[in-house]
Amino acid sequence: MRGLALGVLAVGLVLAGCTPSAPESRPPAEQIPSSGSGRLPAVDISTCGELAANVAQSETGLELTADFADANVGDEAVHGTVTLTNTGESRVEGTTGSLAEIAVARDGVVVWHTIGLMDGVAIVVALEPGESLAYNSSFEPVDCGTEDKILYEFRDDLPALPAARYEVSAAIDFTGDDGTVELITGPISNVTLR
Repeated sequence: MRGLALGVLAVGLVLAGCTPSAPESRPPAEQIPSSGSGRLPAVDISTCGELAANVAQSETGLELTADFADANVGDEAVHGTVTLTNTGESRVEGTTGSLAEIAVARDGVVVWHTIGLMDGVAIVVALEPGESLAYNSSFEPVDCGTEDKILYEFRDDLPALPAARYEVSAAIDFTGDDGTVELITGPISNVTLR
């Protein structure tokens, strides 16, 4: 099924296209809170044709980093690792989902994201300060359109993304043992399609 993330953990990824000389500069998207009122689930932060998500830093100290191997235009998937790290000063316990929300953006506008139904599987998180969990993940480097906004799967004939350097960031929902829910993100990294 097109749009399924592979691997143990579901991690939302946002990829922003980088070009040596961007024709115009777009303002960043309005910041989404990581918790409380206004927080969106990871599955809802990216939509084809809209600005890439801008999420506030986690209050628990959890952070995601993404590391994806460069790939060729037309590859079926781009594979990588996403690492959930406790950068705070206290032990963090809870759960995350097991399916990824991945998005690709060009000039700050989303051109692809994971689409489909969640499987309901939970991953247990128990991290001391400085500890991490690493998970395999992947995304399909294809270009969706605004007509794909409300579907549960993409059309079969999406064109391949062009050769370029893209920025990768990750986002996932974390439910603490106390029942609080946070949208976790982290710093941007790069991947190149050649």
